[in-house]
Amino acid sequence: VMRLGLVVIGCYLLVATAFPLYAILSKSFQDKDGNFLGLANYAEYFATPALFNSVYNSLTIATVSMVITVLLAFGYAYGLTRSCMVAKPLFKVIAARAFKVDRSARSSMADDLAKGRPTEIDDLQGEIVRRANARGAKAPVCAATSALVKECEAAGPGAPPRTPEDVWDRARG
Repeated sequence: VMRLGLVVIGCYLLVATAFPLYAILSKSFQDKDGNFLGLANYAEYFATPALFNSVYNSLTIATVSMVITVLLAFGYAYGLTRSCMVAKPLFKVIAARAFKVDRSARSSMADDLAKGRPTEIDDLQGEIVRRANARGAKAPVCAATSALVKECEAAGPGAPPRTPEDVWDRARG
């Protein structure tokens, strides 16, 4: 059961990453009207020295940052798990603290609802629902989330909080 869960999560992450990347990359092979151009857009982009240098610099900075981060994380993890370093319990507490979520943390949308301001739900979940509908697909969880947030907006400040179970119940109909 646990392996099946991991496979399902892995497939979801693959789909949630691969489809948006495909959508973005497929547009890079088209002109403004949607006609296929092949690599013409890339050739034009990299023919401009300033743009080529910007990509080169971005990739260089990203690579250096990644290498430094991975080495530091590996060193920290190695020190916590495989060494006899002094103050090891202190460093374990520091590492655990990095993963702890502050109980008072709130999203900007929760703040908007508490203050009676309009939220950005239409720009987030609403856009997903509109795009799904335009393609003849459904996005029931996004639609339920959007509807519940709009109900909270309409109720004004002090509306009862909604839970993930509320969204799930609404999405299932």
